[in-house]
Amino acid sequence: MNENHLIETRGFRPVTRDGRVVGFAFEARIGYYRGVPLTIVSNLAVSVDGEPCRREDIRFTVDGREYTLDEMAGEEQVRWEYGARATISVLSGTALPPGPHDIRLSETVFPSYMPAPGFVSHGERTMTIVDPVQEPTTQRLGVSLYSYQYEYFLGRMTLADAVAEVAAIGATGVQLLPEQMMPGYPQPSTAWVDEWHRLIELHGLTPTVMDTFVDVAQAGHRALPHEEAVGRLVTQMELAKRLGFRAIRPTTGPVEDAAPELVRAALPDAERLDIRILPEIHAPVRLGGPLTTSYVDLIEKTGTKHLGFTLDLGVFCQRMPQALLAQARRRGVGEEILDYITGAFAETRPTGEVVARVREMGGTEVALTLAGHSGAFGPRTNSVADLTALMPYVGNVHAKFYEIEDGAEAAIPYADVLSTIAASGYTGSLDSEYEGQRLIQDAFEVDSCEQVRRHHALMRGLLRA
Repeated sequence: MNENHLIETRGFRPVTRDGRVVGFAFEARIGYYRGVPLTIVSNLAVSVDGEPCRREDIRFTVDGREYTLDEMAGEEQVRWEYGARATISVLSGTALPPGPHDIRLSETVFPSYMPAPGFVSHGERTMTIVDPVQEPTTQRLGVSLYSYQYEYFLGRMTLADAVAEVAAIGATGVQLLPEQMMPGYPQPSTAWVDEWHRLIELHGLTPTVMDTFVDVAQAGHRALPHEEAVGRLVTQMELAKRLGFRAIRPTTGPVEDAAPELVRAALPDAERLDIRILPEIHAPVRLGGPLTTSYVDLIEKTGTKHLGFTLDLGVFCQRMPQALLAQARRRGVGEEILDYITGAFAETRPTGEVVARVREMGGTEVALTLAGHSGAFGPRTNSVADLTALMPYVGNVHAKFYEIEDGAEAAIPYADVLSTIAASGYTGSLDSEYEGQRLIQDAFEVDSCEQVRRHHALMRGLLRA
């Protein structure tokens, strides 16, 4: 019963005691159809990669208190409530090797009315362990809470859950898109702000960048006057200051359009608040194109230290994400059209031309949408070598990824990109930004936590290489 959801994906982590990794932990729910006192949970059995764990190494934690299995047997007052998450730890004295592991859990609940052995539930999940002591010393690793948007939207994760998950994988930085997870934006309640600071302090995290939007066109209903747009940007910086961020990433219109006059007008307030404004280099921006050159010129002319870039690694896509193409196939797009679109992307053909050709080929609305997206990645003409000249201006990295399978991201050349970033002397945060959930949610269960864990394992391996 409920066995597909017995083992939670979030919270899989090494357990550290006195500075040494002594085991691992994961979160689980009761498989029985009601909550029970702990004494009625007659057994919990855990195996890792097919090897049973010793009974005496297993610990059960609920409501902040940890129990051995023998202690659970004598606990008649504390309950494992239906739907409540408990933490199950295996304290074997050794660390699980970093990488994927098959975790199996068997729960036995033995109520009086049921014959022996009782109600037995079995759960299984493959999850990746990330070693918390292997954080690179030069670059910091963080997570954008945007990565957990799917689970947050469905109520499977709260803000507190998301922040805890960032800490569980050994990340040190946290990035926030407040319009996703902040009621009352841009003037949240004092209670919300206090809770944010409590979570950050509790988990020992550092706020990296607050992602904001200045919707200058107002969906075409009216254009914001210059002063009003500047005022909104200043309000966002004030909010960032209130939350402990040192930088914001404002999007002010189409991602390839710069807004140097807007930013210039806000620089005095940026300096007053000590907040860096970091417009995003985001696909389909060319590294040496008008967006980057306009802001570099502004930096050089003003000498400001409060303007730079957020670098989104999607600008280095060398192929369209495979998850996107698989989704198009599920929605009926044929191979001939798919071959044309992927070829057009490889040749960096203009998006309008690609859409027109797909229409001529009899493409459906789904196919035409995909054709329009051929210009939403890369472009392939962006060279990793061109990044070196821009890195002195980069204040944050959106470590974009779409899907980590077999330890790799197929669309983005991560080894080359991270090598160049490391060689540049960059000491800021690389914040995981998972964007594949939208490409699979129509057909598959989304597991953003596992994808982010795999991504951190990938980045740590490459940065140590």
